Amino acid sequence: MHRLLFARQAQLAQADLTAWAGELGLNVREFERDLADPELQQLIEADLKVAKRFGARGTPSAFINGRRVVGARPVGFYSKMIAEERQVAVRFAAARRPSGVTLYEAMSAEWTSPGSEPKPSATTH
Repeated sequence: MHRLLFARQAQLAQADLTAWAGELGLNVREFERDLADPELQQLIEADLKVAKRFGARGTPSAFINGRRVVGARPVGFYSKMIAEERQVAVRFAAARRPSGVTLYEAMSAEWTSPGSEPKPSATTH
C-alpha cells in the first residue's frame, strides 16, 4: 500500500484508498472501518503534532543527534553524519565526565530541541 500511496500522491481521496485496498486484496470492509475509527485518527493527529514540533514536514525526514535531514540521501551521507555526530558526543561526554551527569542529561540540558543549534556554553566547542 505504501508504494501506491507514494506513487499516486495526487490521488488520495478515500475512494482511491478504498479501491487500492481492494486491488491489493485487503479486507475492504475492515479497511474502511479503520479509516473511520476516531481512535486511530487521534493517533495520527498525535503523530502529526510531534512531527510538526520537531520540524518534520515531509518524508523522508530523519534526525541524527538533533540534526534534521530532509529528503532521501545516499547511505554514505548518513554514515558520514553519524560519524561526525559520534565525535561530537564523545567530545561532549569527555568535557563533562567529572561532573557525574550522564551524557543524555547533559545534552538534553544544553540542546533546545532537535534541529536547533546548541545553547551557547563554554564547553560545547
